[in-house]
Amino acid sequence: MLFRISTLALALSVGFSEMATAARTDAATRWAAWEQSETMRQQSLLTGIPWRSIGPSVQGGRVVDIESVP
Repeated sequence: MLFRISTLALALSVGFSEMATAARTDAATRWAAWEQSETMRQQSLLTGIPWRSIGPSVQGGRVVDIESVP
């Protein structure tokens, strides 16, 4: 059982390190993507529409209060 767990941990660590290495990009590619994003944002048909939040304003995903039937 211990051998299986350690083998699984080793396989996952090698897999994650390969994913991290494969996901790296150089600075020129990231800068080009940023410029493309800014160009698309400026040319968007939705540029003149102001955005507003329509959801709960104070809810952050945390439980604030728990109530039950007495």
